[in-house]
Amino acid sequence: MEYLNVDICPKYGPVPDESPLYSSYRGKAPPFPGNTKDPIFPTKHGQPATDDKVWQNLLSAKWIIFSFYRQGVEAFNKTAFIEPGYPNTTYDRIQEIRNNEAGHLRIFQDKKYATVFPYANQILDTTNAFVVKGSCTKENPPYPSPRQNLPRLSANPVQKTVSPGSLVSLNFTGTPKFEKDHKYYTTFFHGPWNISVPIDTKDWPKKKIEVEIPKAFEARGVIIAVVTDTTGAPTLDSVVAGPNIILQQPAELGAKLATTL
Repeated sequence: MEYLNVDICPKYGPVPDESPLYSSYRGKAPPFPGNTKDPIFPTKHGQPATDDKVWQNLLSAKWIIFSFYRQGVEAFNKTAFIEPGYPNTTYDRIQEIRNNEAGHLRIFQDKKYATVFPYANQILDTTNAFVVKGSCTKENPPYPSPRQNLPRLSANPVQKTVSPGSLVSLNFTGTPKFEKDHKYYTTFFHGPWNISVPIDTKDWPKKKIEVEIPKAFEARGVIIAVVTDTTGAPTLDSVVAGPNIILQQPAELGAKLATTL
């Protein structure tokens, strides 16, 4: 297989936003660091800390996404998409996405990101369905690790919109455990803050659970929703279902995605 001849050391190599490699490069050879296969060994001995596990899971997710598009670039060519009637730019677009994911991996070699939503593994769990069974070695732990395997959550629009102030109906894949006479909330995360809205679970599943997305939020980026047994979702175990990622821009696509999940 052809690879780009770039130094493997994370302290060297192209820098995203400074190198054209991640924006204008075209070719089947995967860009750095996607052309490396050597394992990176621990720098210290002992049991992994919580952040170490989260970090490994984040890297696993990124490598899965990168590998998907890399294989697409290697398996096809421009003609393979033009002949069935796809736009002439389809193959270029797949290369661009692959390069963008390689850029993320390059950034992750030095720094990881912080986010307002505190439970990264719950976000990663939503991608578990895309991992092909048997594609990982038996020695690997479940993905993500540790895995809560919470009921999946979707927020379907009641009024054809999922913008702030809209009413949505909560649907679950799997059965959440709602205890009698216990208060539950939908906690919405957006930007630097979160808002918990009480929900009525008494007659569920006979009666749908509906909740309003907080009007205080700006209709930008994404809103993350989880069902919790405590306001603010202060601990990992306080989340009983979710998360659900509610796209805000473009609004039409956000509403369409919400109805298909």
